[in-house]
Order: sequence, then C-alpha cells, then structure tokens
Amino acid sequence: MGVIVNLRWYLIPRPKRNLVTTMTDSPSDKKGKASLYQEFLFQLDEIHRHKWIESEKRGYDVGLEFALVDWIRNHRDEWRKKWLEEQNQ
Repeated sequence: MGVIVNLRWYLIPRPKRNLVTTMTDSPSDKKGKASLYQEFLFQLDEIHRHKWIESEKRGYDVGLEFALVDWIRNHRDEWRKKWLEEQNQ
C-alpha cells in the first residue's frame, strides 16, 4: 500500500539561505526581527521536509505535530548551528 504525497511543496524553488528579508526600514531591526522571521520560515520548510521524509519511511502520513516535535528533538540544534554559520558568512 503506497502513500500519496503532495510533492508540489518540495518542487517550489526556495530562496537562498543567506537571503535577508527586510521587514522594516530601520537598520537595527534588519538583523533582529527580519532574521528571526527568516529563521522561522526556513525552520518551517525543514519541518515540512522532515514530515514528508518520515511519512515516506513509515508508509503513512505522520502528521505535522509528530514531525514538528521529532524535528525539534532530533535535528533543530544541529540545523540551527549550520544556519547561523551561513548567515554570518
């Protein structure tokens, strides 16, 4: 029995990881709020990718809540270190 997965999410071109999204015109806010929001968007993308991978492994949809908790427990710290390194380059 196979799992039907909507692959459109994974086929959408993604922005480069060092892209800084400008939320305000204030230079002091660009590093603060914009980076925080940008990090959130990239984490969300990784969580959806993790959900897809785990669903494929198990043969059924694991659900967003499971994927979120599993990703935070097992992958977030390492992902965040790499993401911050990329942002500081």
